[in-house]
Amino acid sequence: MREVFILIAHLLVPLVRLASPRGLGAVAAESLAVKHQYLIMKRAQRRAPKLTPWDRVAEGKHQTQNHRDASPAASRIGSCAT
Repeated sequence: MREVFILIAHLLVPLVRLASPRGLGAVAAESLAVKHQYLIMKRAQRRAPKLTPWDRVAEGKHQTQNHRDASPAASRIGSCAT
């Protein structure tokens, strides 16, 4: 029953905003912002690789070898910015 009230409230809020001055622009801007946020979230999920345990072991081995062999300046060149 609580979900029904929440659904009704979410349906009424845009109608109230439409009735206010500049309401159409506010509702359109909010819709555009939500759509943009959804696309960003979807893109982030799609780009994440699915690594197997073997991939993690191989990457860990690779990172430890690079860390021992390379100078600090060379490790900064190959590291990720994020």
